[in-house]
Amino acid sequence: MTNKTKEFLEMFSTFNNEDKRVIFADVFSEFIEELNLVDLSKETLQHLNDIFEKDMKLFFKELDKMKRRKKC
Repeated sequence: MTNKTKEFLEMFSTFNNEDKRVIFADVFSEFIEELNLVDLSKETLQHLNDIFEKDMKLFFKELDKMKRRKKC
């Protein structure tokens, strides 16, 4: 397991296992692991990881909005 994958999984260690964010983390940790094993430059890998993390944060932001709407 790469350090990047470990960092990613640690971000989700405090969530309930039924949380959609944990399911997301389980699926995409495999993606991150594979991504970091590809023979690309460190700059390219970092750029791809940054894009993924940005998109992940947007996904979670929208997920939180949806949860709040359901409570109303």
